[in-house]
Amino acid sequence: MLQDLAFSARTLLRRPGFALLAVLTVALGIGINTAMFTIVNGVLWKPLPYKDSGRLVMFSEASASGRLNCSYPNFEDFRRQTALFEDLALVREFPPVTLRLEGAVESIPTGYAHPNLFSLLGVQPVLGRLFTAQDDGPGNQPIGAITHRAWERYFSSDPSVIGRHVRAHISFLGKSADSIVIGAVLPPDFRYENIDLWLPLNRFWVSIDQVRGNHWFRGVGKLKPGVTLDRVRADLDAIARDLERQYPATNKDVRPIAAWLNDYYTVNVRTPLLLLLGAVGFVMLIACGNVVHLLLTRTLGRGREIAVRLALGAARWRLLQLLLAESLIIAVAGGALGVLLSYWGVGWAVASQPRTLPGAQTLQIDGSALLYAALITALTFAIMGLTPLWQSSRASVHATLQSAGRGATSRRQRRLGWGMVAAELAMASILLAGAGLMIQTLRNLSLVNLGYRPDGVVQIGLNLPGYKYTSGAQSAAVAESILREMQSLPGFVSAAYAEPFHVGGNGMLPSLRIPGRSNPTNLPMLPTMQVSSAFFETLRIPLRAGSFFAKPHPVARQAIVNEEFARVYFPAGNPVGKPIVMGDGMGLEIVGVVGNTHIQGPLRIEQPEVYWSSDGQWGAPTLLVRVAGAPESVAGALRDKLKRVESEIRLGAPRTLLAEEADRTLVQRFTRSLLLIFAALAVLLASLGIYGVVSYTVAQRTREIGIRMALGASRRSVARLVLEQTLGATVIGVAAGAAGATALQKLLATQLYGVTAHDPTIYAAVMALIGGVALSASAVPVLRASRVDPAVCLREE
Repeated sequence: MLQDLAFSARTLLRRPGFALLAVLTVALGIGINTAMFTIVNGVLWKPLPYKDSGRLVMFSEASASGRLNCSYPNFEDFRRQTALFEDLALVREFPPVTLRLEGAVESIPTGYAHPNLFSLLGVQPVLGRLFTAQDDGPGNQPIGAITHRAWERYFSSDPSVIGRHVRAHISFLGKSADSIVIGAVLPPDFRYENIDLWLPLNRFWVSIDQVRGNHWFRGVGKLKPGVTLDRVRADLDAIARDLERQYPATNKDVRPIAAWLNDYYTVNVRTPLLLLLGAVGFVMLIACGNVVHLLLTRTLGRGREIAVRLALGAARWRLLQLLLAESLIIAVAGGALGVLLSYWGVGWAVASQPRTLPGAQTLQIDGSALLYAALITALTFAIMGLTPLWQSSRASVHATLQSAGRGATSRRQRRLGWGMVAAELAMASILLAGAGLMIQTLRNLSLVNLGYRPDGVVQIGLNLPGYKYTSGAQSAAVAESILREMQSLPGFVSAAYAEPFHVGGNGMLPSLRIPGRSNPTNLPMLPTMQVSSAFFETLRIPLRAGSFFAKPHPVARQAIVNEEFARVYFPAGNPVGKPIVMGDGMGLEIVGVVGNTHIQGPLRIEQPEVYWSSDGQWGAPTLLVRVAGAPESVAGALRDKLKRVESEIRLGAPRTLLAEEADRTLVQRFTRSLLLIFAALAVLLASLGIYGVVSYTVAQRTREIGIRMALGASRRSVARLVLEQTLGATVIGVAAGAAGATALQKLLATQLYGVTAHDPTIYAAVMALIGGVALSASAVPVLRASRVDPAVCLREE
């Protein structure tokens, strides 16, 4: 075998163009496949760094309004009534805690959890002890656990931090603490969301235990061995239906959602990533098809040599082994180069899409990726080697020697070449259709009327040092001071507060009750937001009826609703002046109706919304500032002015609302970009395949073409003879691609908006592009065929 490999290597080096083209084609296919597998494996399939992560489940709830977090009382009922879990715990990632350290004040991301969360996840501290059930109650000294990262960042990895009292401010729901005790340091590999400090849940949240309508938590559970997720879902659903009968006011249409922990965090990217993995598989098949044709052409070109060797007594298996050696060299060289390309591909994906891919910073080429690369290299070798091997093993020595020099080839061999062309064009058509669907989806989403003007607005999250502002009057005063300071910003137009504010989020989702109505219809929970009086002016949201909140100090307990709210809940009259009750008893009077916006929720639907007036007190609001110039240009000045008002204020990163809006389509743009890249590669490879097949066909039919022209055939008829085969393969490929595009639409259904796979514009563009590529790739061989000299051809015969 070593002799065969050495001989094949020398043979390939004598034709470096062929060898380089084959190796680069294989490397391209293997490289993008390995890179895509690394991304998909790291995001979707790689086990989470927790003990028995395959049995961990995240559960939340949902209503007709959409996805919710868990209600504490509902969770307690689930825990008591199901026997399918080994353990269950609740988690809440709000509010942050302000730590007063030596020389610094830090707002640290904080999680509140049941003490059993860490044992459930299989986590043991590297220092100290975790808080226990005895610490998880009102009146106890707060004992916290910090991550290894926080230990290094805030405490310089000092082991004496255990047991230390750290000055802190925690105030929520009427409970407060002036200090916490650092009880434990968690291991370096433990990460849960972005939380750096963990505190016992009920120490701060127990007062809301009985408010069944508050969905503020997320549940984490570990299933017992052998329990399936479907069984859990059925069990929880039965419990939820019982709760609906017992508590119709808060649990109408509320159902639990259970998902594997990893699936919960990757739900938005799962389908696109699997689709893209399939797309690179198409590119790989097209690349293999091209190399197979190159090798087959080369093998058939050596037909006389092989036939002579066989006629002189050479063993057929030895010659076949020699052919396999050539395929093995190309596959291994292409695989090695492909792995190097995959390092670059993964690095590009991580750098360009850090917010699209969960855990992007941990993605890297590892042992599983190298094993995958080895497997597809072996598969590539099998595809490349076996097809020419099969052709050669069926060849007749007598027939080969008899036809040598005539350029003849069998119908079966020609059909194989054109069949590969049709298959390549079909796969390229599917990828082009997918890219077209995503392009049209993004175009349709860009045309959605947002209902507000994001241009010119910059947002920044604020968190005041609570130990300084212990009363509502103090926090209201500093909030007013901030608004006054904003007026000196360059190009200042207006400024407002909103809480909670997140473009594309759901705000708060309290239940709705309309006095005098026993059964409100449609949506039991609504996106709501507390806003200041200038909110609508700052975001340019138009008034449709009634009035805005009074300036500068709005009247508390007033609400402004959108047009969709008025349509759903007051279809026969004007809602202005009508009372509503939100959540557990907050009465509001509707004073105005504004246009529908898509600030909250998905872009695809209109939904009822409620904005309620602030009494001047804020928790952790978002400051929105409209300027007359580029909003990103005032980010630095904005931070400086906020620090001037309050030096210890904790600030988020300033971002423009245009950037926030762009984030809503991150997944669609990521999918579109990669589909375009893969489709372009597929079209390029398919065009090379067409060129190779047409060139080979012309070369093999030179004698036939010469005879036809000698008998009076025109150059046009000869060109038409060759083009008919190209067009036939193109039509078959595009038709097969149309069927594939229908299946693709079903896979992309959750990502598409206002477009289908049968969109005539998209498919006309695909057909035109594929047809143009096929004709362009055939042009040179067809021109060569039409210029065949019959006299020269017949003289050679």
